[in-house]
Amino acid sequence: MANSYTHFSEELELKNEEEVKWMKERFAERRRSFEGAHGAVTLLEGEEAEALSCCESMADFEIDFSGNLVTFFAEESGNLDDVASLVQEYLQKFDLARCWAIAEAHGCSKPRAGEFGGAACFVTADGIRWMSTSGWVHVQATAWNTCKSCRGPRTDHAPGGKCLFEPTTFVKSDPDE
Repeated sequence: MANSYTHFSEELELKNEEEVKWMKERFAERRRSFEGAHGAVTLLEGEEAEALSCCESMADFEIDFSGNLVTFFAEESGNLDDVASLVQEYLQKFDLARCWAIAEAHGCSKPRAGEFGGAACFVTADGIRWMSTSGWVHVQATAWNTCKSCRGPRTDHAPGGKCLFEPTTFVKSDPDE
């Protein structure tokens, strides 16, 4: 059996103690809501029984505070949708002109095709925009297959003469290549 993972970690600098207090309270409310939806797990250890909420051991994301700096992360697996919506709520309340971005990595404990990749999200008070690596690859393959002339002489472009696949859009990681 293979295990799938979603990792992410990003910081958001809050401006003051009021914002820190708000973020802590909203995170606690979301955690309680997660607990209500998923119940509690009872762990028995020796003679003691300890109730441990699901989200403490299997949270959809974790949060850490260091002064005015908050770090959102997932060590084994997490839900970036929830992080993005919390940050958007923060921006709507405290900083309408600000933006924030985070990326996540998808992995698997076995080398299974289709189980690796990632995503990125860009958050503003007005919206959340997503981009997945698998989606990007699909768009590139579709454009390549639609505009066959891109692989040879440019005489048979898509309707309207616009090439859907522009090789010049590739970004080289090494400018000397």
